[in-house]
Amino acid sequence: MTRKIYCFTIIAFCLSVSVGCEKKPFDIKFEKETIDFGTVDAGENVEAVFRFKNLGTETIEIKLVRPTCGCIIAGDWDQTVEPGETGRIPVTFNSGVYEGEVRKVNYVDTNIPGRESISLVLKGIVYNPVVINPKTTWLGMILNEEEPLHGSFPIKYNLDSPFEVTDIVLPDDKTTAWIETVKPLEEYILKFTVQPPLQKYDPVSRKIILRIGGKINKDYVLYYSYQVPPPIQVNPMVVEVDMEKVSSEQIERRINIKSNIESPISIIDLKFDGTGVGYSVEELRKDMFLQIPLVFPVGFTFPEDKKIFYLSFRVKNDPRDILYKIRIEAFQR
Repeated sequence: MTRKIYCFTIIAFCLSVSVGCEKKPFDIKFEKETIDFGTVDAGENVEAVFRFKNLGTETIEIKLVRPTCGCIIAGDWDQTVEPGETGRIPVTFNSGVYEGEVRKVNYVDTNIPGRESISLVLKGIVYNPVVINPKTTWLGMILNEEEPLHGSFPIKYNLDSPFEVTDIVLPDDKTTAWIETVKPLEEYILKFTVQPPLQKYDPVSRKIILRIGGKINKDYVLYYSYQVPPPIQVNPMVVEVDMEKVSSEQIERRINIKSNIESPISIIDLKFDGTGVGYSVEELRKDMFLQIPLVFPVGFTFPEDKKIFYLSFRVKNDPRDILYKIRIEAFQR
């Protein structure tokens, strides 16, 4: 009797061990889900690799790696990892504009039930003796090109030695710039002014180079931009008609006309050089914002001998007195 009980106990133990040791279909184990890269100087590229092992019985798929910051680029990761094999997910962090502690999350999309998205963290400290952030400034849409523009770039200084500006290289003779001290050895500001007349209509982007000497001895490239919009803004100038969609349903496209002048506007000389398209003028905001809806009926087609139509018009009180021509063409998938 004792012998039988002993044998039964051994069998039960073996079964319990077998069940306990059974592998899961999907099981992933990362060497580290958070990597601390320590302290680096600003501008360094930090390369890190998240390594993992497939402990399950099914193939693991790494579908996508999604950094939450443009400062991180995911490298060529292992997209499929067989059971028992190891995989790697390399990432590169550009520390250029950062200062102090940083913590960047990367989301990894997998085929693992319950862990379809895994968060991998890259963290550390970035040392930057001079922080200018942002390095670009948008001065806006400027309606009066005869008034000067003013802008600035804040500067944070992290050294005990004197803050030495050796030169400020300006883009043209309309721009002037100077340094003001906010807090000695800690905070400064580069201020600049753009004198009129300003460049009109097209977007403008200009570069200022700030040269800092002393222990730093480095050029910092800064940009300012603005736009003096045209008196009348019309968009889009090209309308594409989805021929597959219009074969089964009516579609509508709208032309926007925005005024940047004080005089009231209206549409005049409105013409369409084709047939089969409905159009009209709607006033969304009196004297300031108009729309021209174009209605393409079900089954609309372009004639064999005319693959492009034009909608043309002028705007009353437009100081440029332009004939606007909207190009209408077919879009084939």
